[in-house]
Amino acid sequence: MPAEGLLAARTLDGWIAAARAALSGDDTRLTFRTSGSSGTPKRCTHRLAALWEEVNELALLVPGRRRVLSAVPAHHVYGFLFTVLLPRAGAALPVTDLRAAAPGAVVAQLLPGDLMVAHPDFWDLAASSEPRFPADVVGISSTAPLRDASARALASGGLRLLQVYGSSETAGVGWRDTADAPYRLFSYWRRGEEEGTIERETGGEGERFALQDRLSRAGLTPSSRRAASTRRYRWAARMCSRLMWPRYWHCTRRWRSARCGRCGSTRAGA
Repeated sequence: MPAEGLLAARTLDGWIAAARAALSGDDTRLTFRTSGSSGTPKRCTHRLAALWEEVNELALLVPGRRRVLSAVPAHHVYGFLFTVLLPRAGAALPVTDLRAAAPGAVVAQLLPGDLMVAHPDFWDLAASSEPRFPADVVGISSTAPLRDASARALASGGLRLLQVYGSSETAGVGWRDTADAPYRLFSYWRRGEEEGTIERETGGEGERFALQDRLSRAGLTPSSRRAASTRRYRWAARMCSRLMWPRYWHCTRRWRSARCGRCGSTRAGA
């Protein structure tokens, strides 16, 4: 989107008009920008067809949703996938922004059929109160490792929690819905020919990405398409537990905790 068009607008209607004008020129790709808190800000461009490919698989993993409640911003790729595209994948779903609400207050609002999209620190706080969830509520966690203890506590309270592994560059790579289980690759990903890479092809166009982790194949057969992050390389996360700005977490020497490169706060590894 041309910066001058957006900056010239002074109202919400003006911003919407500027966005529509940009999309009318090319709506096949979308660019998300990292915050730059862990280095130089970077633009991550995704083909819309590739994002829809992920959303179509996500929709199969969370069928029957009636509404989406969100504790994450929509201008990063994780929030965009779950709060903008996914609600439009089938019957239009209402989306409620609950970023200003405490986890306990959000849990009290949940109803059967809800999809709660949040980050690990939200789920850690929710788990600390040992909540009980209504039937048929699905939670989503991404942007950083979620402690297995929190995942188990939430599951014991009746929540089905889907953890999504990915990055701003790749979007979603894999998922799991059980603590300690390996992540299952989305069907369109395959391990790259080069060490530490993954590849995909959408609409005849191929892409290759270098991963921040070293992956190992789990299971007995290649058809299982499961991958697990090894103990040596923890998931480089993009969420600061204090400020909630996208950034990297860096592995500590013993690989049991992670430290934010900017604010210095730490959290346990997944």
